Amino acid sequence: MASKKSKLFKETMNVNSYSDATKLVEGADTDGDGTVSFDEFKSYLVSSYSKEFLEYLDSGRDLVHSPRENKHASVIVLREVDDDLQVLVRLQSSGSDQPRLSLLSGKTQEGDADSRVTALREVAEGTGLVDLIGLDRSPDWLLQSMRHSNMSLPPSPQSFFMFDIGEHRDWWVLKIGGPGVFLEKRFQNDVNDLVDMNSAISSLPEDAEIAQCFGHAWIPVKSLKQISDSMPKIGGAAFDLKVFKAAVALRRHKQRLDNTASIWQTLDTLIFGADDINGQASDSNNDVVAVELRANRLVDALAEN
Repeated sequence: MASKKSKLFKETMNVNSYSDATKLVEGADTDGDGTVSFDEFKSYLVSSYSKEFLEYLDSGRDLVHSPRENKHASVIVLREVDDDLQVLVRLQSSGSDQPRLSLLSGKTQEGDADSRVTALREVAEGTGLVDLIGLDRSPDWLLQSMRHSNMSLPPSPQSFFMFDIGEHRDWWVLKIGGPGVFLEKRFQNDVNDLVDMNSAISSLPEDAEIAQCFGHAWIPVKSLKQISDSMPKIGGAAFDLKVFKAAVALRRHKQRLDNTASIWQTLDTLIFGADDINGQASDSNNDVVAVELRANRLVDALAEN
């Protein structure tokens, strides 16, 4: 166990030589007596890694944009089934023309504080996706409708953030934590501009799945290119590109969160030498805020020792 901790310490603190160890001591030795006390080492860890943590978050700010006011919103809704990433698409009527596939989107309305509120409202109104209940500022009526339907609460979404901006529109990606639960009223054609997806099933990839909400289907991201050329898409080529960009942003976002969480898991082991501290936050690494809370908990624990 001691050898394992020593290796972990060397890797984390980048101590691979006598020179590295000397630099560490010089950095942590605040009173200049040539030795590092436990209190000095604690302060060094907190100050050094708090800085690294903040710098690491700053390095990823290009992945997540801040919602803007008075902007329309489009949402790429994703789920994962058997390691396949699937996107929720809708079949939208277009007057006398052939119905077209589209992504979930809507215009800002009076009362929408920003594009996040617009995005959540549009997904809720257009699909009745109950999974939104786990997100801050989701419509209140969604929870009330779910209770009246005696439905079970679905898993909280794994990710929801803004990944791209346009002149008049903000683009969001939502990855739900389960197969997707929809209000029963959305099983019927109560959304005027949607068309029964079964009428277009022959134009979709073989691995597409009709969604529970009327006029929608789940299509594996890898199979988007297999949609028939006879099925028009709103946005044309940009339809596929936006989904691909959302999938890439989601992967990069998850990698950044995993890497940030590992910094604090390593610190837990170094300082406490126990797994119970890690267990307290085992379910808290899905969101940047949760990782920050974990960091604050660690700093508080150090201050108490």
